Amino acid sequence: GITDGNQEVASGTYDYKVVLDKDRQDKDGLNLSYALTSIDIHNDKVLTLGDPKDQDGTLSATVSGTGGLKINSGKITLAAKNTFSGGTTVSAGATLETAKVEGALGIGSLTLEGNGTTGATVSIFGTESISQLISDRGSSLTLQDGSSLTVGAGSILNGSLAGSGAFNVDGAEMTVSSTNSDYSGEVALNNGAKVTINSVNALGANN
Repeated sequence: GITDGNQEVASGTYDYKVVLDKDRQDKDGLNLSYALTSIDIHNDKVLTLGDPKDQDGTLSATVSGTGGLKINSGKITLAAKNTFSGGTTVSAGATLETAKVEGALGIGSLTLEGNGTTGATVSIFGTESISQLISDRGSSLTLQDGSSLTVGAGSILNGSLAGSGAFNVDGAEMTVSSTNSDYSGEVALNNGAKVTINSVNALGANN
């Protein structure tokens, strides 16, 4: 199992997979690697990812289960399509990126922590649909070109929103309190969704 401190929070599956080795001196080559291929996070448990030296890391294994993820330091990229439902929390000062896939964030919530002046940084490159978005003041959410983010009930955007990707609110009420003039994407309110706006250009200058 995978432990955090002295408790098991998830189980992992290892298998052989073919990887591209770009470090060979002559040319790129294919190597057979024995690596972590899937993670199942236990119910009510949280798997914490990060590097105390603030180095970059990529999680290419698929993540399932009813537990959640927490990014507490460094820069982490979620590279696979995931189905975990316990939500993702990004600590202030940490960075999370999603690859150009569908569902890297699973089906739970996304929380960007912040203290008003500094906060979490999240960049969405793929297609994500989450149950709820909570963005604290000082945090930063960027929807990259060609990406989309769909959020559900009770979502709150207090941090900044930037980029040109699509932002969709599905059948829910949402509150936006930040000014987001740097956001240029399209906003869609679907299935009776409502947004309460508490600032100028809360959803970008074009909306």
